[in-house]
Amino acid sequence: MVFKDTPKMRVAKLKRFMARPTFNEELELHRVDCESSHRMMDNYEFLLRKREEFANDPIIPPPLLRGDDLIALGFKPGPEFREILEAVETRQLEGGLRTADEAFEWVKKRYLSGEEN
Repeated sequence: MVFKDTPKMRVAKLKRFMARPTFNEELELHRVDCESSHRMMDNYEFLLRKREEFANDPIIPPPLLRGDDLIALGFKPGPEFREILEAVETRQLEGGLRTADEAFEWVKKRYLSGEEN
């Protein structure tokens, strides 16, 4: 379990962790484990706060771009697709990209012009 690391996780990684289908069960196991051993509930309480904070929107929103969009930009299907789509999702989860247009522009700048970030 990675519960001890959750306060240090970047937002995208934390959201992916909390979106796991077994997250609620894992969180309950973590609570029981903490209560029966060291009684330090900091990480558990941190995750309860984050769950509340993220409750108003889907924790993993619909993707801003898909493979078809990358093809339309001139990319050839291949391993780079996954890298690009994951990078877009990460920026989306962290609040850096909010619309498909922003995602298109970011991909063009990052992957087609050769610029970094």
